[in-house]
Amino acid sequence: MNYNRRDILRTIMEAGEISLSELARRTGYSRSGAWKRVMKLAEEGLVEIEKRGKILVVRPSPRAPANGIILVGILRAAEYPYIIPFLRKLRGRYENVYVKVYDDPYLEVNHLISGKLHLAMAPLPTLILAHRVSGGRVHIIGGGSGGGAGIARSRIDKPYSRGHATTMASSMEYCAEKHGLEPPRIYASSGDEILYLVVGGRVKAAPLWEPYLSMAMSFGLKVEPCDLEVCCLLGANSMLEGEYERISRMMEDSVSEAMRRLGDPVLRDSLSSLTGLPQELVERSMASYRFYENPPVDILYKSVDTIRRVIVPGSVVKDVVRA
Repeated sequence: MNYNRRDILRTIMEAGEISLSELARRTGYSRSGAWKRVMKLAEEGLVEIEKRGKILVVRPSPRAPANGIILVGILRAAEYPYIIPFLRKLRGRYENVYVKVYDDPYLEVNHLISGKLHLAMAPLPTLILAHRVSGGRVHIIGGGSGGGAGIARSRIDKPYSRGHATTMASSMEYCAEKHGLEPPRIYASSGDEILYLVVGGRVKAAPLWEPYLSMAMSFGLKVEPCDLEVCCLLGANSMLEGEYERISRMMEDSVSEAMRRLGDPVLRDSLSSLTGLPQELVERSMASYRFYENPPVDILYKSVDTIRRVIVPGSVVKDVVRA
């Protein structure tokens, strides 16, 4: 595969679904030039083309893993030092491995459900919800991280300050439920947005993951620990089911390697470059996490009652029913 076609394929994989015109704009090709390359990728079974009215839409083929293509999702966080060796091991098995960094865990797992992602490092409650919503097509197949979270309290007490902010069906919502944070619950779509809400006093409190928790402390906010035993684990779409055992071993070996290399600046710098987070924040934040080579099933069983409240919180009826 030459560079031009690889460039086109990477853009399609990262977008999940994209119009031909937008694809041409992002890659710098003419529309006809992009079309020729897309047609070749479709002939190889790597992408699918759909006509919607006058618009041509391109998306990855469900057969992509069988053709050596894997798309991995991670959140913008400092908890993945093992993702660097894991990607290296995946690339030893698959011809093309692409990474997409998300700010919203709910969007990330929606893409895992739909097959726009094949693997995802995602919060435990979000993955459990995905398994139910997908009819069992999403599974937890590997270990990951715990810790690295806390509750930031706003320093501003204004009439408009109310409740707390979090991301939906996530480890941060688990933290909010576990600590009984004052309602109402305001949902945000990124760590930056949550940080903005609590620093600006629009909410009284907010659970945050690293490095956003360290950012909150740099603004002088009071922070308390969240006691988050499990945060993100490795989820997979069942189109990879025949590869589960192999990928699980890769993940186990990658976590072991990362734990031995936590002080390695190459690991830190690579994670910083991948997530777009400052190196010094990544280095400082990694020390606040614990790592699991395999899913900690005993902890998951102990967390079930709180996870249920995260997936179906007490406010759900009010949020769902709009008269």
